[in-house]
Amino acid sequence: ALPPYPKKVAVITSLFGAALRDFLKITYNRWDVEILVYPVRVQGEGAEKEIVQAIKDINLYFKDVEVIVITRGGGSIEDLAPFYTEEIILGIKDSQIPVVSAVGHEIDITLCDLIADKRCPTPTAAAQEVFPDKAHYHFLQEPMP
Repeated sequence: ALPPYPKKVAVITSLFGAALRDFLKITYNRWDVEILVYPVRVQGEGAEKEIVQAIKDINLYFKDVEVIVITRGGGSIEDLAPFYTEEIILGIKDSQIPVVSAVGHEIDITLCDLIADKRCPTPTAAAQEVFPDKAHYHFLQEPMP
């Protein structure tokens, strides 16, 4: 299960894609949180190895991370190929930290999505799923009359 009010979340993605910008924009509008961005290639030969290494590193060196989000925008089946590999499946399975997959666009479903603890159809949807709306949270904290 995902924590209801995470304090630190790791995002595994490319530094150069719209996925990261979309995720961060929604995140900071919804919740005050520390984000660790672990940059990786999200397509091409060897991308799956970088993603799996990122999962391992976060589990090993960042014990205070409560959720890992793996994200990238859509693309052709060839672009999304790293997210269909055995390495990705095993890397996510071995994570002690819950993993959210937000790979591709709404119509794309990868093996990464199916093995993750939570699948979100877009990076924006992942931010909305992982982070509560702070306005709603403050409402919940007010004492009852």
